[in-house]
Amino acid sequence: TRPFATSTPQRRVATVHGVRIQITNDDGIASEGLQELVRHLAATDHEIVVIAPDADWSGAGTSLANSSADYVNLGEIRSERVTIDGADDVEAYAVGGAPAYTVVAARLGAFGPPPDLVVSGINAGANTGRAVLHSGTVGATLAAQNFGVSGLAVSAAVTEAGHPWYWSTAAALATELMDLLIEAPKRTVLNLNAPACELEECRGVRWARIAPFGTMRAAISTDEHNRRQFELRPSGEVPPADTDVALL
Repeated sequence: TRPFATSTPQRRVATVHGVRIQITNDDGIASEGLQELVRHLAATDHEIVVIAPDADWSGAGTSLANSSADYVNLGEIRSERVTIDGADDVEAYAVGGAPAYTVVAARLGAFGPPPDLVVSGINAGANTGRAVLHSGTVGATLAAQNFGVSGLAVSAAVTEAGHPWYWSTAAALATELMDLLIEAPKRTVLNLNAPACELEECRGVRWARIAPFGTMRAAISTDEHNRRQFELRPSGEVPPADTDVALL
């Protein structure tokens, strides 16, 4: 399908009305990617509620961990009401826990009526290949799936050094996919990766299979004191042409 030809938030008429959508992420509620996504989706006819981590939980996968250090009150859901820049009327909560944790709490009714859908992102960097299993961005949507609702994970490809992120491109593409997600069977999970370019330069949106590897691979290095360090290095692999890595 061809994306609509503007990256500016516009009022859009959805096929299905009155859908309550939770927006979350793994980079934290203050991240630019999440806030741009909120502004775009707030311009639709849907009810938007932001329930996202109060800190960075990148790589958390489907973890249900929270950030409480008090074992006596370990079950307490710590949250704070906040505002989103440019979307002051959107209900928003910063939660002390992983992305999947925010989804489960929301589905159990901790923040009002349980959301009908979950949109997670926009992640700073692509989520492709088998590494999506470790992504907190994707993990939030898998938690939604496990609780009976559909989800959309949204990521933006890394830009050239010194160039601003193309948040608006990813947000616009995500908004365009909402009707598809709403009309899909329950418990559908979509993983959207947006290229680092203006929306008008995108060739469109198409299906892709997950590559057998990502653009980065895990490795262990040691220093002069024999201390081990976990790091990510370019994989150097050539991806099959029909996979997410190749198409992005």
